[in-house]
Amino acid sequence: EGQIKKVSINGGAPVPIVPAVNASGYAWEDDGTILFAEGDNILRVPEAGGKPEVIVASVKGRVQSLQLLPGKRTILFTVFPEGAANAEAEIVVRSLDTGQQQTLIRGGIAARYVPTGHLVYFAAGSLLAVPFAGTTGRRGALYGVGIGIVVALVYWTTMSIFAAVGAGGWISPMLAAW
Repeated sequence: EGQIKKVSINGGAPVPIVPAVNASGYAWEDDGTILFAEGDNILRVPEAGGKPEVIVASVKGRVQSLQLLPGKRTILFTVFPEGAANAEAEIVVRSLDTGQQQTLIRGGIAARYVPTGHLVYFAAGSLLAVPFAGTTGRRGALYGVGIGIVVALVYWTTMSIFAAVGAGGWISPMLAAW
């Protein structure tokens, strides 16, 4: 019907919130804000309805997995570049204040920031978590992201090597699993 609607948990008729002909990447934030992508824009609208506000313009590709990070000034999302496969998806963050956008992970999808301070996402059939600093420190926000990604890659590589060595029978399965 070309609309975003809500339904009470207690049942009842769907209530239209906003027209959205070709929307994707929905997220309902704790403060009642609904985020969605339509065309090449990311928009937000109050859960009570109203006119949607463009918060990110000109995204090149299909957007999914939207989430406002703590402080509500940075948005995390997955973008599938036009004509690209899932392996080429990008997890990005974008400042709502400056418009600066940074690709965090190539080949990852469905990232979520969790209260433990980690970024949880899927890549190559695995669920991964890396430490994520949503605020800037002396070395900048991306320093913590970079360290977290390096730690995750070292772990992933080590586990892959031990799995291959164990499957090949070169060491006992108990040692490979350890």
